[in-house]
Amino acid sequence: MKQAKSGKFRLAAIDLDGTLLGPDSRIGDENRRAVARLQAAGVEVVPASGRHHHTIRPYAESLGGIRWLVSAQGGEVSDLARGRVLEQRFLAAEHAREALALGRAWGFAVVVYSDNDVFACKLESEGPALRHYEELAGRRVVRVDEAGLLERKIFKLVWDAEPEAIDRAFAAPSLARTHATKVRTSARMLEFVPPEATKGAAMASLAAHLGVDAADALGFGDGDNDVPLFQWAGVSVAMPHGTPDARAAATFAAPEGPPESAFARGVDELFRRFPKRFG
Repeated sequence: MKQAKSGKFRLAAIDLDGTLLGPDSRIGDENRRAVARLQAAGVEVVPASGRHHHTIRPYAESLGGIRWLVSAQGGEVSDLARGRVLEQRFLAAEHAREALALGRAWGFAVVVYSDNDVFACKLESEGPALRHYEELAGRRVVRVDEAGLLERKIFKLVWDAEPEAIDRAFAAPSLARTHATKVRTSARMLEFVPPEATKGAAMASLAAHLGVDAADALGFGDGDNDVPLFQWAGVSVAMPHGTPDARAAATFAAPEGPPESAFARGVDELFRRFPKRFG
């Protein structure tokens, strides 16, 4: 489909954790109204998250009007019901194997995102790090043996551990020798994704499908994993509590205030700065 520059904003990719979701992992009323305001102005809203499709979908359904999702750090682009998958990007099997082995050698909880669910190895299934991950995701991780992990199509692997341990691992030469792209998505979490899987690349594919130019797209986020999205989108908004790299890459940062309503303040600022670009 031919892309058309309309001058109006037509597409918005919105990160979940730390952006649309508050510290309690819920969408507050102000943020809900901000999403509805974008939609009423003719903007197609797309949740774009590192989460699995299964855990993004309930949030999207609660908002209403959501047709498309970007999940697994850009590993998948699909419609809400997942009846149509536009794109999937998987880790090479050998890259998944080395990330799993190294994470287990460090004693970390290793969570595997496959095409059909989220898994962990039975041998490490009851540690506090995995319980922390499950509390954050709001979903129990399926326990399987190691062979069962590696036989699947894998979007990404996640290490979860105390921040100091992740700090040490991040600086270790052994990590630099792994082949997957490494993205630190929180103080406790380090993710391994295919080099070509980013939110920016996923949104570029979806925009092409919808016939929307990047200049007419918006991006909202707070983390280093949102930087490729910000680099792609015509206008991008970082949360004021976001990482230094995210704030530096964004067009502007939302005004300071409570984190649970930072997204809403960013939308307000967009309408103030670009009133003529909303239909």
